[in-house]
Amino acid sequence: LSQKICMKSFVTAFLLLLSPPVYPFRTLVSFQNHYPQTISKNSASGDLSDEIVFGGLQHAGVLVSNTEKSMKLYTEVYGFKNDTHLRPNLPFKGAFVRAGGQQIHLMELENPDPIDGRPEHGGRDRHLAFSVKSIKPIADALRKNKLTYTMSKSGRAALFTRDYDGNAFEFLEAEI
Repeated sequence: LSQKICMKSFVTAFLLLLSPPVYPFRTLVSFQNHYPQTISKNSASGDLSDEIVFGGLQHAGVLVSNTEKSMKLYTEVYGFKNDTHLRPNLPFKGAFVRAGGQQIHLMELENPDPIDGRPEHGGRDRHLAFSVKSIKPIADALRKNKLTYTMSKSGRAALFTRDYDGNAFEFLEAEI
């Protein structure tokens, strides 16, 4: 039973990342009838005092080699909003960007992962996915800046691209 609840909570967190950009608590309410938001450590005994309550995905961390260059890409091409004023004082360079209700922490740190040799199609690699009203503006901006992308292999209206450091992103059309 606890594995089922844990899996449902994981699915909920993943769906929240892909959900339209609305206030996080509204998003949680819309999913709570279908996916439990709590995990009880002692569910077999009925003791709910140690339950874990999720509020959503706060941010995702992405490693970059050049914060300034990455910020231009993320804001001018991908269309994310600069949220760096919310970033705490940390001992390394970085920035925050926002896409709807989701935030990405760009961290200028040494990357332990290889950049070369990654799958050409970002959908075949770890990636962050964002719902957008239309992929056309992103595709236009990528072409204008001579940056590559691939379309979804499933036939969905979605495109995949990589930043300068090999991080993969998916932008998929959704009703927003």
